Amino acid sequence: MRKTVAVMLLLAGACVAIAGANLAMAANSPPKGSADYERASKAALEATGGGTVQDVDRDSEGGATWEVEGIKTDGTQVDVLLDGQFRVMSVGAEQEPNERPDSGDDHEDDD
Repeated sequence: MRKTVAVMLLLAGACVAIAGANLAMAANSPPKGSADYERASKAALEATGGGTVQDVDRDSEGGATWEVEGIKTDGTQVDVLLDGQFRVMSVGAEQEPNERPDSGDDHEDDD
């Protein structure tokens, strides 16, 4: 009986944590179609020469206010960082926080 209660409490806690994380993520993303989403998308697409916007989030990376994740017309995934006035701060290859930067060398050593 104690194990059942402990497992149920653990599962309930996990559900609350997941719900909280989803709410936190939603709070950082303006609703699609909102003025902020549209301004950020437009600025990013102009900076990349077109493509498709995948996501727009509030961000603080490198002093940015917005991060727009997208796919350029050549299929390359890209992150565009914008300041509070939707001016482009940087355009770079999309990279996850724990991902190593790409060295550009796709060849294995022949040793």
